[in-house]
Amino acid sequence: MRKPSPKPWTAKYALRTDQDGRQLDLQSLHRVRERWVGRRTAVINQIRGMMLERGITVRKGRHYLEESLPGILEDPENTLSGAMRVLLAQLQLEMQYLQRQIEESDKLILRIASELEPCRRLVAIPGIGPVIATATTAATAAPAASFSLPMLTLLRIVALQTSFDGTTGFVAN
Repeated sequence: MRKPSPKPWTAKYALRTDQDGRQLDLQSLHRVRERWVGRRTAVINQIRGMMLERGITVRKGRHYLEESLPGILEDPENTLSGAMRVLLAQLQLEMQYLQRQIEESDKLILRIASELEPCRRLVAIPGIGPVIATATTAATAAPAASFSLPMLTLLRIVALQTSFDGTTGFVAN
């Protein structure tokens, strides 16, 4: 009698260590935050488009829309129907919800950036904040002190310089 063979499509995965798990958690946090930011932008664009179709314009920028939308919804002089006012109010609520989610993720990112040594080193560099520092730490397995030259160039921390004789060096930005 033959034993059944293991299914060829069954994948075997190695268990993650604590370091890998923390790195995956940080990557997941950034992916979710990025999705929330994209959804908020889509809602803002949809609100602007609906209002523009009815002849109502708002200055570019999320803050200007957030400031002017309550007044627009209450203004009886504009061309918005009752149904459109309700729809815009619901989109406003969705925009506010997404903003709160983004703010909560930013607080978590700020806390993580202050706890991790590689993040603290990156934040000390002018122009790099907690979001970039944690995203970079999550994307690289190496500690911040051992970043390779191509990684630093990618981050625009240093610039590569090629001499006429073909040698390559780097210059701090």
